[in-house]
Amino acid sequence: MLTRAILAALMLCACATAQAEIASWYNEGQRTASGERFNPSAMTAAHRMLPFGTRVRVCRTGRCVVVRINDRGPFIRGRDIDLSEAAARELELIGAGVGAVRIKVLH
Repeated sequence: MLTRAILAALMLCACATAQAEIASWYNEGQRTASGERFNPSAMTAAHRMLPFGTRVRVCRTGRCVVVRINDRGPFIRGRDIDLSEAAARELELIGAGVGAVRIKVLH
């Protein structure tokens, strides 16, 4: 059985070849661009170009989450992906609001 430290190292290595992006987070809205009800507790994200349903691994400071693209955005220049509040909390992005991440499209 893999220990937590080994699992974290493997996930970090998996993101090592991912591209660098700037992430922000959001927690407002009734519906997403895909038509789903927005849920700040879900592991979801908004991206301008990736197809709805695409799963993306997002890593920041040794922490990684897998999110599903279900919305469009962010619409602020220089930002590449908008994370749900739950995903941002896991990546310790809540206080900062915006931060560098590495993303890798899974499928």
